[in-house]
Amino acid sequence: MRSVLLIVPPHFDRYLRFSRMAREIYADYTDLVEPFGLDEVWCDVTGTQKLRERGMEALANEIRERVKFELGITVSVGASWNKIFAKLGSDYKKPDAVTVFTPENYRDKVWPLPAADLLGVGRATERKLASRRGRGGHQEHRQQHDHAAGPLLRRGRGHRLLDALRERGRAHEGVRLSLPGRRTWGP
Repeated sequence: MRSVLLIVPPHFDRYLRFSRMAREIYADYTDLVEPFGLDEVWCDVTGTQKLRERGMEALANEIRERVKFELGITVSVGASWNKIFAKLGSDYKKPDAVTVFTPENYRDKVWPLPAADLLGVGRATERKLASRRGRGGHQEHRQQHDHAAGPLLRRGRGHRLLDALRERGRAHEGVRLSLPGRRTWGP
């Protein structure tokens, strides 16, 4: 039997068209849309009427379902109070799913995951964290782990951001949705 490789030309124009249409859907929910890479965006729906009416998970599901129904494509949505957890949530379950990380559930859901699953943890940071494992008891390990990762771990745990949100009185109403999008939107 002989293998055959079929090379299909790309349809970047279609990709751009669908990206624009997806962005139009997101614009119905917020004007705070931040592109990330070629196929993701963060949508900040903090304080919006739709978030207050529906809640975080229902709003994320509504957006996911609209994209599926109107565009015929599936998306995975991560919803959380910070970008790192929203991005992690969008990768957590695929395809066509919603994952919500809240200040109440992130310890149970996020902490058991490998640090490399977090946005911003590359090979060097993972090696540094791995080199600190297994030294001393649990408390000593936790202190070494925290010191090694420093701001990254605190950011991943949401500590600094959560404190800032509490100061502004927004600790539990903020939500970032990580959704498909596009970095540059042309005509």
